[in-house]
Amino acid sequence: MPGFATTHLPGVLASFFKSQPQVQVTLEPDRPERILDWIIAEKCDVGLTADFPGHPAVHARRIPVRTVCILPPGHPLAAQDEIVPTDLRHERVIHTKADDPFFQSVQTAFQQFGVTLATGMETRQFGAACRLVAEGFGVSIVSVLDADEFGRTGIVSRPFFPRLHHNLDFLQSRLSRSSMIGLEFIDAFVASLSHARATWSLELYAKTGQGSLLDIALDTLSQGCAHAALARGTGADADAHRDKGRARLDAAVDGLRNAGLGENIVRGLLARAAFHRQSGNPDAARADLRAVLDAATRSEMRLYLIDARIEEALQWLTLPPDGPDQRPSLNAHSALEAAAALIKATGLKRREADIALVSARLALAERAPEIARTALAEAIRLIGEKGWWGLLPDLAELIETGGFDDLRPDLDRLQAAAASYHRKADAAWRVHDAYAAVLQQRERQRPAQPAGPSDAQLDQMLANPQVRAKLAEILTANGIDTPLDDMPREAQRDILRQVIAAQSKDQ
Repeated sequence: MPGFATTHLPGVLASFFKSQPQVQVTLEPDRPERILDWIIAEKCDVGLTADFPGHPAVHARRIPVRTVCILPPGHPLAAQDEIVPTDLRHERVIHTKADDPFFQSVQTAFQQFGVTLATGMETRQFGAACRLVAEGFGVSIVSVLDADEFGRTGIVSRPFFPRLHHNLDFLQSRLSRSSMIGLEFIDAFVASLSHARATWSLELYAKTGQGSLLDIALDTLSQGCAHAALARGTGADADAHRDKGRARLDAAVDGLRNAGLGENIVRGLLARAAFHRQSGNPDAARADLRAVLDAATRSEMRLYLIDARIEEALQWLTLPPDGPDQRPSLNAHSALEAAAALIKATGLKRREADIALVSARLALAERAPEIARTALAEAIRLIGEKGWWGLLPDLAELIETGGFDDLRPDLDRLQAAAASYHRKADAAWRVHDAYAAVLQQRERQRPAQPAGPSDAQLDQMLANPQVRAKLAEILTANGIDTPLDDMPREAQRDILRQVIAAQSKDQ
């Protein structure tokens, strides 16, 4: 993706080099067709493109990114909280190429409002569109990443309705084992998009029956992990988050299974195993871990095997033995050694701090405080160098449990650095929340729609083979591969309900 090579990507690479200074990178901006050729020929580890159509030799991970409408400095529409196609009826619109899927979604949005899109210029890059808008040539709808990058030029960004997203796809070859460094880089890149990622896939599916099953499941998984983190405290709030976390994680695992991608199922099972362990549900925790170890071993998912061995060590340390002959301490040592061996074999160093913390926990269980202190000092060093702030609660707990007062100043320093990081992240999320508030206000102001058919009427229509065949065509056209028969009845009703509503609107 040529535009990304000069905007967001360099900053991600600079941060990545801080944790992987030994890595050498060649950045090659080029056309999507050339990127695909390189991936298939295994001439590069990771490709980044948009709206990848799919290829049997390529594994793609898709991240939907929010978009906004950008206006020239001082434009009259800047006074509005939100832009809709009717506002742009008389504006020159700078957009991507006519054969680009994102342009087609923009054009469809205009058609839904009965507006003819007035083309100002076509360009392959959002960055070029931003520059043209800054010069007053027209308006455009671009990813929020590019809008933020060119904010210094004076362009004005406003939420656009209907909500559209721009699909980023990370590509890797299926013909060989994925590079561990490549996987680390993809994770770092995805983390950098947290403020820009489109998070409305669940709402979109509920309202229209459209959307990627994988996106929906991954969003549900993120919600489950967030509730699980908040459930680690005590009191009514923690109990409520625990209940929500359990429900979201169960739904996420089911959704990932329906999406049919093994590595993502493993991600969900790992998250749920950790949740069950923290919730004191040993049978469920061990069952999920066994499923992870089985799948990751058979498919040689070494990245997930590292995480599985760390989770295994934690289960031996924190859960009651499941048999009279078990030796928890020895088994925990064995699991940690297996994880360390995999890290050495793969070069995947981002779990070194996790291993240091589990090693400290194991040493405290064995009443070896000096070994625990050494492990905690190593964890402090790694967390500070890499910015792995998510490990701070475990670090604080172990320092408190071990009574290591001499390590508290280091903990305070890391917590202050984390607070600074989160302040910046919160600022980005406040922008996101402002967008959401505008959209909610618009929904409240929208005229009430007449009641649709009842569930019984929908079921009667779904019994018609011609109706089911038509719905199958619609699903395929919207990129949903799951057969209609494999969907829950409620999902089938939602899809049919939205088709009926769309047809009524057209009439």
